[in-house]
Amino acid sequence: MRALVTGGAGFVGSTLVDRLIAEGHEVTVVDDLSRGNMRNPHEASDRISFVRADVQDADLIDVMAKAQPEVGFHLAAQIDVRESVVDPATDARINILGTINVAEAARAVGVRKIVFTCRAARSTAPPPTCRCPRRHPSTRCRRMRCQRCQASSTSTRWDRRRYNIGTAVPTSDQQHTLIARVCGAEDDPEYAAARLGGLRNSAIDPSRAGRELGWTPVVDLRTGVSASIDFFRRHR
Repeated sequence: MRALVTGGAGFVGSTLVDRLIAEGHEVTVVDDLSRGNMRNPHEASDRISFVRADVQDADLIDVMAKAQPEVGFHLAAQIDVRESVVDPATDARINILGTINVAEAARAVGVRKIVFTCRAARSTAPPPTCRCPRRHPSTRCRRMRCQRCQASSTSTRWDRRRYNIGTAVPTSDQQHTLIARVCGAEDDPEYAAARLGGLRNSAIDPSRAGRELGWTPVVDLRTGVSASIDFFRRHR
């Protein structure tokens, strides 16, 4: 399979690239390196090609056309919640308009599927409502029967399934202790005010991913923390 990964030089994106290469796929990495590093996709392979580009670029369609991916994985994003609160316009340009640009470029060159990845805090938006001027008992287009709604809903096929990838176990109170132990540091945290825009609590339910994808978490928190610290030590 030919795959294209936006944000493929980042922490999560590079892990995905490694997995795709290990499974024998060809991968085009698109990243502007504002946060990522091309040392991150550490599975050296002639099946990886790198394009330094921003997902907002008008010529992204040329990148797509040259790569001819069958599947696109969209991970490029502005990920700092504090920055999104301080500068929402920049956040929207990257995360909303950039995503639209990726989707439009993919559609134009015939990419059969886009897998969109985001943090749980960004995945809770309600489904879009029908813009038909006629009134209906339900606002969801998939339940409507008027010709205008049927015409608009059948012009493009959308797979709107969402999957949470996590353990459903809240862990924030344990993280400092675990990180301190793995690093060999004192477990003596300094407390500060809550981060602007940050979630107070989060524990996502992955049961749908288990039912439909056969996915279950296999890495516990301590193992994940140890692996993450090892990664950053090797790539600092």
